[in-house]
Amino acid sequence: MDLKFLIIYLINLTIVNFVYLKSKLISSKFGLYKKNGDNTPLVGGLGLFIFFLILYLSLILLDGNFLKINKSSIFILVLIIFLIGLYDDLKEVSYVFRLMFIYIILIIFLNINEDYLISYLYFESLNKTFLLNEY
Repeated sequence: MDLKFLIIYLINLTIVNFVYLKSKLISSKFGLYKKNGDNTPLVGGLGLFIFFLILYLSLILLDGNFLKINKSSIFILVLIIFLIGLYDDLKEVSYVFRLMFIYIILIIFLNINEDYLISYLYFESLNKTFLLNEY
C-alpha cells in the first residue's frame, strides 16, 4: 500500500505543480483574474482543492481502515470552505462576510464532530497538562 500511495502522491504533486505553472495561462484563457487589477490568477485554490481531493480519494481506495473511520466530515468542511473561496473569487465578497461564514461553518463542524476539538495540551518537557474544556 505504501508504494501505491507514494505513486499517487507523486502524481498528485505533479498535477498541482502543473496547475500552478499554468495558472496564468489558464486564468488568461478563461478570464479568471481578481477584479482589482493586480493580475492575480484565481486558480491557486483550485489546485490545492484538486490536491486534497486526489489525496482523499486515494486514502479511501488504498486504506481499508480509512473507510471504517468516518472522515467524510473533513471532506465536506474543505469543500464548503473551497466553495466560499470560489464564490468570493467570482463575486468579490467582503472579507468580513467570508471570514464570518467560515467561522460559523467551523463552529458547526466542531459542535457536530467533537473528535477534532482540543480538550487538553500536554507538555512533556514540563510534565504539565492544561485542560481546555471550558475554552
